[in-house]
Amino acid sequence: MWELADEDSRRRAAASEAWFQKRIEGQHASVIFSLGDVWTTTLGMTAQWVGASAARAAKFQYAGSYAIGQTIPPAIQEQIKSLAHVLANQFQLRGLVGVDLVLDSQRAWIVEINPRYTASVEVIERNSGVSAIEAHVAACQGTLCTERGLDCEKKENPADPSHGKAILYAKQEVVINAVFFTWAMTQAGYGLDSRLADIPELGSRIPSGRPVLTLFASAPTAEIEQRLCQRIAEVETQLYR
Repeated sequence: MWELADEDSRRRAAASEAWFQKRIEGQHASVIFSLGDVWTTTLGMTAQWVGASAARAAKFQYAGSYAIGQTIPPAIQEQIKSLAHVLANQFQLRGLVGVDLVLDSQRAWIVEINPRYTASVEVIERNSGVSAIEAHVAACQGTLCTERGLDCEKKENPADPSHGKAILYAKQEVVINAVFFTWAMTQAGYGLDSRLADIPELGSRIPSGRPVLTLFASAPTAEIEQRLCQRIAEVETQLYR
């Protein structure tokens, strides 16, 4: 993430129509809120898997997400709670809101705010057991979480596995044949039980560099990236036979 270094730099940039920015090093992350009139809640946080070579993604390409809520330092968690109240009270946002961040050791730097269902929501649902759409409706109707049977304050158990997903991009042009399609559909499942999603139609031609499908995995947080890589290898073994 980048920001203007100081006021003098901002003035020079405005005069020259150029921007000078300082690079912020840290972890790419996303937080999902449900914001209402009577309550705000953080449904969960994920790390963003960006430019992952294992997924054949390009340098800045989104390649997936995995849950990291239980690993966030308390100071940053407090900043996240404050952000939820600012978005709800000062900006009057309601329902599901996703915020992309860069996390360093001391604070969360905001990259962008998305007042919608975002790509990491399905990971949060798998990790928390809370329906994001139920939380969205409750927030918009102004009802309490508990009135709708939602455990919006559910605490994550560090011993529980983290859930993640990856977007697999084609390493070369490939046609979806009957053998791969049949195998993939056996893992499609339903809802949160699915291991694969966004499966292309039989006979589809996927150009090199384009997304093929979405895959899901679960493992302890420290091992989730490794598990996603293993799942990618399993899919590619079937895909490029």
